[in-house]
Parts: sequence; C-alpha cells; structure tokens
Amino acid sequence: MAEQGNFKKRQTAYKLCISQIMSGEQSFDDSTGYFSILLRDAAGQVINVSKINIIANVVDKYVSSGEKKYSSVTLDDATEQIRVKTFGEEISKIGGIAIGDTISVVGSLRIFNDEVYIIPEIARLADPKWLYVRKLEIARQFGNIEKADHNNVQTSKEEDSPAEEVEQMDIQEGKVSNSVKIESADLKNKIINKMKENNEEISIEKLILALNEPIEQINSSINELLDSNVVYEPKPGTLRLL
Repeated sequence: MAEQGNFKKRQTAYKLCISQIMSGEQSFDDSTGYFSILLRDAAGQVINVSKINIIANVVDKYVSSGEKKYSSVTLDDATEQIRVKTFGEEISKIGGIAIGDTISVVGSLRIFNDEVYIIPEIARLADPKWLYVRKLEIARQFGNIEKADHNNVQTSKEEDSPAEEVEQMDIQEGKVSNSVKIESADLKNKIINKMKENNEEISIEKLILALNEPIEQINSSINELLDSNVVYEPKPGTLRLL
C-alpha cells in the first residue's frame, strides 16, 4: 500500500463546447510545455483545463501524402471549430473517421503558431443524439453558453412576424398554454417511470436517450421535479427518486 504515493493523479477530461476552448484564458508553461485554458463554471469557480471531452461533427479531413505521416479532422459543434491532429502511427486513431460523422474525442489541448488544437487519446463515432446530451451537460455546469444568441434569434423572429400572424397567436394562446401544461405533466410521469425501471436512479444522459422528447422540455421537467423535491441529484448528472 505504501506504493500508492507513486501513482500520478489522472487529469480530468472536461466536457466542453468548442467555443469555450477557443475563448478561454490561455496559460502556457515554457519549462514543461504544459498548455491549458482557464474557465469559470456556473458556481464561479475557476477551472484549469488541459484535457477535454467534446462531441462534434466532422466538417473536413486531411491526410498527408508524403513520408511524414500526418492527419487532421476539423470539428464543428455549432459554436466554433477546432482541429484534431495526429502524427506518425497515431493517425490510425482517426483513420476510420469521415466527413459528416459525429464523433466523441477525449484528448489534450496544444497550441502552435497561435492555433489551439487537440491531440486525441480516444476518437470514436457517436450517435448524433449525444450532441444534445452534451449541450445539456455543459449548460448544467457552465450555464447556457449560447443564451445570448438564442435571445437574438427569438427577437428577430418576433420583429419579422406579420401583424395578422401575431394576432392569431394571441387568440390561440390559452389553448397552447393548456396543452403545454398537459404535455409537461405527461413528460414528468415518463421521467419518473424510467427512473423506477432503473431502480429509482438514472443518469440524465441515459434518460435523454431513452425519451423521444425535445431536450429543452426534458431539462425543464427535470428542473420542476428537482424544485418540487420529487427527485434529487446524489451526484452531478444523476437523478434519484426521493
């Protein structure tokens, strides 16, 4: 047991969106070559990030044709783009990945010529549904990264709406409100039933994949269940019935 002190603590691979990586405060140690970014979570705590876990779509791929083996893929998660780079025998890690794929990447951040990129440890295909799951995970830890953009889009739609369409929306407002209440109650029951099927505990990621519902509505129903003390979080990202 005395040898335990020799083990090096494994770095946490933080779940982020690409815009957080590109906009984070950069930190570089010349003596060690250690590169990281500093981020602030929803609780106001500063996090030093050198290893990341992202899910994104492949929008470009390059493979060198010379003796020096090099390959890269460009990832886009609708917030920003970043490249994943591999060298030598490591190019096999992204060898089977093609443009249009959705992939999950765990890797270390690097910087060269002012470009921040990723050296992957793991790169594998992912179900596109996980893009929505990851968006929820990030929002729960860091807040809604795209909140300002969504507000701008909504404002634009309202300003461009014809007057008669707005009037028709007002007429139907009562019906829509009642419908939303019914759907909300039904969705909360579905969440509770899924938890009972899983011994009264389930991860939020598994819940989202199991329910064929919009992620925003699932998130809203989860928050209502938490506020009403029907469920609680024994650990981040996991729900349990009280």
